[in-house]
Amino acid sequence: MESSIHTFPVIFRPQCQENLNGSQEVGSSAVSGAWGIGAGLLVGFVAAPVASMMVARPPLLDAVEPLRLPFRCDHCGAALRTLDAVPVVSYLRRGGRCRSCASRIAMQQPVTEVLLIAISAVIGWRVGWTSALPAHLILGFVAVTVVMIDFRLHKIPTKLVYPAAVLMLMALLAAAAIDGDTQAIIRVVVGGLAASAFLWFLVLGVPTGMGQGDARLSLLLGMILGWHGWRHIYLGLVAGFVFGSVFGLGVIVAKRLRPNGTIRDGLKTQIAFGPYLCAGALLFSLWPSLAG
Repeated sequence: MESSIHTFPVIFRPQCQENLNGSQEVGSSAVSGAWGIGAGLLVGFVAAPVASMMVARPPLLDAVEPLRLPFRCDHCGAALRTLDAVPVVSYLRRGGRCRSCASRIAMQQPVTEVLLIAISAVIGWRVGWTSALPAHLILGFVAVTVVMIDFRLHKIPTKLVYPAAVLMLMALLAAAAIDGDTQAIIRVVVGGLAASAFLWFLVLGVPTGMGQGDARLSLLLGMILGWHGWRHIYLGLVAGFVFGSVFGLGVIVAKRLRPNGTIRDGLKTQIAFGPYLCAGALLFSLWPSLAG
């Protein structure tokens, strides 16, 4: 069964294949992909300074003031000029230092900017110039920010996840309305609630080591996976658990392994689980055909 995806501008109408499980394939038109990449690069370029400042000042921490414009130096408080917010280029022009106090700018900021621009371009390529592109770009922004913060602090900012979840829901509802797909609305809502309920059960009822931030994040991930199909919700979460288990075990072994090959006892190792959940969601959102 085929259903036409409404795209912008309307002269581009890449087809969307609907599988037996209700999943929707991303548009494969070369023109659609080119427009999508361009849109992804533009959004990534504009959003990169915001993401890098969130990484530098995680909005979850009470001691950190909420982000306000204009952005300011973390050391001297000097307001950054417009040109100072140009991703990566401004960092290189200033030699990685503040223009006012010459303090060193953390390397994580340009890394965040490069990652976000790159993932936004990949999302644009895979999703194409379709009604679902904005929602997937929101996923990319959240994924990159969560990766950079969670790996460093083992925390996922509530003030990032919940507003992003609201934007995600609005974007997906708008996409479903444009496509005339009422089934997608049901999958999005149920997917978000089911994924969140499952992870809250694990956090509160099972000693898995997962944090409440992971459960909050799953609400957003469940919605975007539900857009593609019921099977994608399950497989996306399973992929996240698999990634977390494999890489987490590697980290634990690396930290406990002595130079002589024996294992240290009594060392606690925290594993940032949010990035792996994001990886699973990205995998089955950008390559939905993997779900069969």
